Amino acid sequence: MTDEKIPTTLDISKVYADPQVQCREKLDRATVKDYAERMLGGNTFPPIVTFHDGTLYRLVDGFHRHQAALEAGKTVISAIVHEGGAREALLFAAGANTRHGLRRTNADKRKAVSMLLMDKEWKTWTDHRIAEHCGVSQPMVSALKKELAENGYQFPSRRKCKNGKTMETNNIGKPSVEPAAPMSGTEEPEEADEIERLRARVSELEREIEDKDRRIAELEHALAQARPFWPPVIAQEGATETRAAGN
Repeated sequence: MTDEKIPTTLDISKVYADPQVQCREKLDRATVKDYAERMLGGNTFPPIVTFHDGTLYRLVDGFHRHQAALEAGKTVISAIVHEGGAREALLFAAGANTRHGLRRTNADKRKAVSMLLMDKEWKTWTDHRIAEHCGVSQPMVSALKKELAENGYQFPSRRKCKNGKTMETNNIGKPSVEPAAPMSGTEEPEEADEIERLRARVSELEREIEDKDRRIAELEHALAQARPFWPPVIAQEGATETRAAGN
């Protein structure tokens, strides 16, 4: 779903920050403080995204902007409004923040994926489809699903692809005919070794990304802490500059 709708202005008291559709583990206080200060300085931010079910305007994207607006004493907020209830909101939220706003941590990504894996309908999706929707790697989805399965959570063997077709996942990786006997009982198939090497590399890259995310968050926090001490000329220029910001 795209956000090509024309934004409207909502009474901020009518926006419901539903914790059930919040896909971040927690709000980053330094980011909220930074956004609030910039709002008070006159900066313009992108609209938040909500789903309206006839009663509630349920927030799905822009939790940091929404909280910052509240702390800045704002009474209205620019918003894009889609029609839909809690389920539509949850599905949208799981795919939000993939290309904009505060960089997601691995914990944020795991939470978004878990929301789909633990849902009666969406757990029938293939790992690739869930990964694509949540903006994560397919191995990450498969690893998290394995963790849930080891803790007693059950998944259907037939999975639904994006094109609507279903596939039998129990047969993935199994040969269609009896394999020929290996030349040596101690030899391991090269394919299996390559898969293990790829899995190890994916895990290594995910750890590197998490370390970089942590470093970026530390730098953003340091920047927010230093902002009040900037020289007056720089502070004035920063207050008049309009910068787009994400969630």
